[in-house]
Amino acid sequence: MIASLRRKLAYCSFCGVNELAAVPLITGTGTAICVDCAKAGLAAVEGRRRRRESSGRLTPSMLLARLDEHVIAQGAAKRALSVAVYNHFKRIGRTGAAQGSPPSERPARLAKSNILMAGPSGTGKTLLAETLATALDVPFVVADVTSITQAGYAGEDTESIFRRLVTAADGDVAAAQHGIVFLDEVDKLARRETGTLDVSGEGVQQSLLKVLEGTEVSLAPRGGADGPAGAEARRMDTSNVLFIAGGAFVGLDDIVSERGNARGIGFGARVEPDPETTPDAEPQDLISFGLLPEFVGRFPVVVQLEQLGQAELRRIITEPVDSLLAQYEELFRLDGHVLSFTDEALTAVAESAHSRQTGARGLRAIMESTLLGLMFHSPDWDPGQRVVVEARHITAAVGDDSALPAPTSASPSGEAQTSPPLEAGRNREHTERRAPLPRVVQAVAPGRPV
Repeated sequence: MIASLRRKLAYCSFCGVNELAAVPLITGTGTAICVDCAKAGLAAVEGRRRRRESSGRLTPSMLLARLDEHVIAQGAAKRALSVAVYNHFKRIGRTGAAQGSPPSERPARLAKSNILMAGPSGTGKTLLAETLATALDVPFVVADVTSITQAGYAGEDTESIFRRLVTAADGDVAAAQHGIVFLDEVDKLARRETGTLDVSGEGVQQSLLKVLEGTEVSLAPRGGADGPAGAEARRMDTSNVLFIAGGAFVGLDDIVSERGNARGIGFGARVEPDPETTPDAEPQDLISFGLLPEFVGRFPVVVQLEQLGQAELRRIITEPVDSLLAQYEELFRLDGHVLSFTDEALTAVAESAHSRQTGARGLRAIMESTLLGLMFHSPDWDPGQRVVVEARHITAAVGDDSALPAPTSASPSGEAQTSPPLEAGRNREHTERRAPLPRVVQAVAPGRPV
């Protein structure tokens, strides 16, 4: 009798409370939810809605402050992006509020302003777009347009971008329609006179024209996370999706310089500009580069990013939130050690990255090559070691260090350990007690950090 009663009891699918408890249950077909869990779910949905509504009201100065926390330099680009993104989400809010108004009282229709960022590799294009999406709490996806092919050929299509955007929105199509899509490597879509069929260049530009302007795309499920294959296709409107395109545009500076240095003779001749200043890129320059005029017209906001100098690279190592130095310090702290760089070592990292001309990406490559040997051996050390990286270790890591001896022990020093070893009891105490910083024992980095 008791077993039969237990089988008939309804349980909350979330917290597991049964119907005999004081909390009432809301039952459905084969499932149930208690009132407390239902209230918690409604509160979570309402909180997410309010966060998204309030994020759209971030002012340009507030957006600029968020960007300054993560991106060094690029002041003009960050200001232009802040204003463009603010206007975009202000337009979305105004559009929703004006839909219920009579046609005679509706204000002027605001067109969408997509953004195109042009700048050398490693200047922060993707990071800028990602930071904006995080600050606004909207779905965000990075799409490499070089993997997209013209319709009718094997490869990814434009609809795959929006499938990923819906996935980033946890399947919420309405939220995805207010998301941000970063189109990376758009400069690779430029037309090239190769004499062969260009299925991933001009054809892809043409296929992106309608979605950039705003249209409905069909998202047919392909199985897996998209749902069962063959199910009914969902429709998604791209009118309120903000598209941010980015590319290195190698050679665009030459096109801009040629236009700026064009001279003539006579009273109507153009005056030669100051050679110290470079004019901004204009739509005609992008068209000369190889982009379609219709494609360029879909990006009314063009933002240029500047090449990072040695001073900016030095700041990137330490100043941003989640900086490179903070990340590597945390990696060593998790093993119970302290990592520190001298000022000369940080300057040497910036100098090496600047000489490689790879922007901020070169910083991580140099840090990895410098700390590789230390990160290999540090898990085997007694907790509490201190590793000091000096400029000579950076030089050895990026230069020709074939003549230097390799480390012969797992100690943090290439020479004999001079500091007294930690006692066994103290080691156990450090392992069990998760202190914010480990006990420091003076040691230096090995003579040859690989």
